[in-house]
Amino acid sequence: MLMFQTLLQINTLYKIVLNTLLVSLLEEFYLVMFTYILMGEFDHWQDEDCRRLFHRWDIQRILTPVLMGAILSNILRYMGFDNTIVTLLSILAIFAGIIITGDIFNNRNALAWIGNAFIFLTLGVISVMVAEFIYMPIILYGLGKTMEEINNNVFLNFAFSLPSTLLEYLFLIFLIIKKRTLLKANIIKPISNSKAHIALTSIVVVFDLIFMLVLITVVCYDKILINSSFLFQIFIIIGTCIFPLINIFALAFGVYLKENKAVKKDKDASEKLKALSDKINLYTNDENYDNIKWKLNEINMEIEEISQVLYLEKVGR
Repeated sequence: MLMFQTLLQINTLYKIVLNTLLVSLLEEFYLVMFTYILMGEFDHWQDEDCRRLFHRWDIQRILTPVLMGAILSNILRYMGFDNTIVTLLSILAIFAGIIITGDIFNNRNALAWIGNAFIFLTLGVISVMVAEFIYMPIILYGLGKTMEEINNNVFLNFAFSLPSTLLEYLFLIFLIIKKRTLLKANIIKPISNSKAHIALTSIVVVFDLIFMLVLITVVCYDKILINSSFLFQIFIIIGTCIFPLINIFALAFGVYLKENKAVKKDKDASEKLKALSDKINLYTNDENYDNIKWKLNEINMEIEEISQVLYLEKVGR
């Protein structure tokens, strides 16, 4: 009851509105665009004849999750909820907004689409956490400020969020420019097209999300490193930022190797089929019909072998 009374105070409403406009909308917009871009929703931007970045139907599917996440996060924050709860419920709100505005009801790949949205949204949240964790603990410890003081001061919160916002949008620009390169490297599509990869990636990103939430809580909110040396603080900060990145890149590299191994098998099988076709043409053109039954049996066995390899490869995926 006390939480709702706090929420109805003019000063609290003022902070909710102002912090939503100055900080949260930018952050949530980054998360939604990060998710959509990795999902391939805006691949048409790379076409030479693309004249409009956003169409009318794009506005709703972008603004809905952005507003849901931004407004809910600020309401919860100024009602006094724990940072971890605020973060998790905000992610769920954005995720729900993406699903609500997504055209998935007549899509037979709806579950895979939802899985991809969850993975890339979580990756976006982790990238925000890493961007903030790079500098936030040092500033907090150096200025003697607490996260509660920053969250309760809208303009201070805005000032503290500027470096991470800059990093996020620079990365977003990089992602837009290099998206085609990532696709050519067979990193994004293999994760998106395989249910096993989606499940494994979901486990990894959820683990990294929990890891970052715990470290942010103990380092930034509880200030566990306040009495440690500066070098040790830097070591922990760098290690914390690198750890989830190593997990994600290791997973991506593993998927890359597996996918390229499968592609090589398909290529080898295709080359064998081409060789068999050439052999058949050679027999036919030379009218070499001696022992034709033996030759056809040999060719048939090779074709069955290749088909079995391709079938097992398909089932393995």
